[in-house]
Amino acid sequence: MLARFLAVALVGTALATPAIAATDDEGRTVHTVYPGQTIAKIAKRYRVSVDDLLHANRLRRGARIQPGQKLVIPDGTGDRAEPSPRHLGNHWQDYSDPPRKKGFVVLQSPTKHWQGFVLTRRGKVLPHAHEAIEKMFASWRTGVEHEIDPRLIQLVVRVSDTFGGRPIRVVSGYRERSFAVESKHKVGRAFDFSIPGVPNAVLRDYLRTLPNVGIGYYPNSTHVHLDVREEAAYWVDEAGPGEPPKYARRGKVESPSEDTTGPGEQGPAPETEQDEQHHAEIRVE
Repeated sequence: MLARFLAVALVGTALATPAIAATDDEGRTVHTVYPGQTIAKIAKRYRVSVDDLLHANRLRRGARIQPGQKLVIPDGTGDRAEPSPRHLGNHWQDYSDPPRKKGFVVLQSPTKHWQGFVLTRRGKVLPHAHEAIEKMFASWRTGVEHEIDPRLIQLVVRVSDTFGGRPIRVVSGYRERSFAVESKHKVGRAFDFSIPGVPNAVLRDYLRTLPNVGIGYYPNSTHVHLDVREEAAYWVDEAGPGEPPKYARRGKVESPSEDTTGPGEQGPAPETEQDEQHHAEIRVE
């Protein structure tokens, strides 16, 4: 009698519980929440982070989910679906989130992936992290590695922490050759990158709050440029990938508040030929 009761109960439960996972019209995995599940349990089930799951479904931390609710499961590439409602502003602060694990950085490229803690408690670069980042920043042409400036690595951590520890897509790090004779890429002091889910214009605005850096903004390309230097610089190049530079704005600036020139307007020209070379340095062939 007991066995029959248990069998009926199990059948009833199976009929009442909808299919857990399915694929939608866009090829994404969609999970149907059943009683007793939490965001954390679902993230663990699909081996994705809680933050990625929240962002993929426009949910805030602490949000309640209900049985029968559909949740899109991130595909693990680091892409996050549409930004949450809080992330619809035009200021970098609208996209800023506290990281789940401060100092924990996720780096991705088309062929490589690395993640881990980068700095000591005193802000020094950990040796194993330095070595791993040099591999991530190796020349995309030849695979040759070069020593990467510790200050640049510290800024990578700062950017990561500012935007919630989201994966950083490395487009280019060390390069043996460049349009610019004095390219920061050739000495391990620059990298080009993007962050999925964060517009490049937002990254540009945040980077311009950092001291003694060079920032390149490419409205018709896929990345922004960041380098470490002795004096701040900022430029806009409207060329697309593989095209000659088309500068809409170039020159040295001391701080974002001192520069009111927008895209499409002519700003002050570089003071020297060397400065102009700096502005060409992030072109990717």
